[in-house]
Amino acid sequence: MHISPPLPCDPIKYDFNYGAIDIESFDFNLWRKFTSQALQSSHRELLQYGNPQGELQLREEIAKYLRSSRGVLCSSDQVIITSGTDNSLQLVCELSDTNNKSIAIENPGWDRAKSIFQKNNFKITSIPLDKYGICLKSLKESFSKLVYITPSHQFPSGIVMPIIRRQNLLKWAKNTDSFIIEDDYDSEFRYSGRPIPSLQSLDNDERVIYLGTFSKSLAPSLRISYVVLPKKFLNKYKHNISMYEQPTSRITQKTLQLFMTNGYWERHIRKMRKIYGKKYNTLMKSIVNHLNTNIRIIGGNAGIHVLIEIRNGMCEDTIIQKAEMVGVKIYPTSKYWINHSNFKYPIFLMGFGGLSENLIKEGIELLGNVLNNN
Repeated sequence: MHISPPLPCDPIKYDFNYGAIDIESFDFNLWRKFTSQALQSSHRELLQYGNPQGELQLREEIAKYLRSSRGVLCSSDQVIITSGTDNSLQLVCELSDTNNKSIAIENPGWDRAKSIFQKNNFKITSIPLDKYGICLKSLKESFSKLVYITPSHQFPSGIVMPIIRRQNLLKWAKNTDSFIIEDDYDSEFRYSGRPIPSLQSLDNDERVIYLGTFSKSLAPSLRISYVVLPKKFLNKYKHNISMYEQPTSRITQKTLQLFMTNGYWERHIRKMRKIYGKKYNTLMKSIVNHLNTNIRIIGGNAGIHVLIEIRNGMCEDTIIQKAEMVGVKIYPTSKYWINHSNFKYPIFLMGFGGLSENLIKEGIELLGNVLNNN
């Protein structure tokens, strides 16, 4: 199959955006049905201010789902609804020890998390990764008492932290009286092997602050995420933070709760696993078929993005420009490194959630034409 590239003036047709989801699979009729139920007059209290922690029934559903899917042991009282991971991290910052405002973060890592910690006047220590995730030796040497990690599908590398590393990380936290912020985004999507238990599920000493979101699994525009606090943080939360109003629409929370209570959430997750699994396989086959041996794939088997390292001699900017000339947009990872002086080859994020299988095939073929004809 030969794909004719778009004219240079055409908009991007093949956008491998790592944050995009499959919007064709969202059941608008079902969501409309539950929104209509949420707006019935019997729920008129939803027009008033609600519980700062979020709607109780939604928190109960989240606690139940986390217990069955990720082994997270918590009560609804430990769950706090937020309006996105940014909001979750801001909450954690305000609950942290004001006498020791230092944090260790992964390098490379999510740049927005770094910005949030900086704006809250945290001293940041960057910790390198090894093949198992965050490097424990470097973490111990940092003397940080708080660490932010993405162990289920490290962003952006895609590393899935093995259970032995998770257990050793928990031992470090217990022995040093430290805390771990576990951002468990993308944990719903794994394409080979058995799911690895969340850090929180292995934690016997209340050292893990657990973060989750519905953005990748359902829709980012809903602005519903959540924090699961260790019990030892609850009094501080209720004393200091509960003065704030709940930032997420009560009607949207009710709609999601009805969606979950009636069994559609788990059906949706099962459906999306199949859809993203097919797209992942299509992406992998297309890379093998159309990209030459100067490509290295990093961080597969989980989430809705992979990384490709391009070793054809082109610099990052040249690759981006040439790809865009044929209507393909890929995303550099250089901004996620705090210090990438040893960054030998350009590495790009390739999201596949928002593209159809045909567009994935066509986009990779066009990208291959650009890279292989250097």
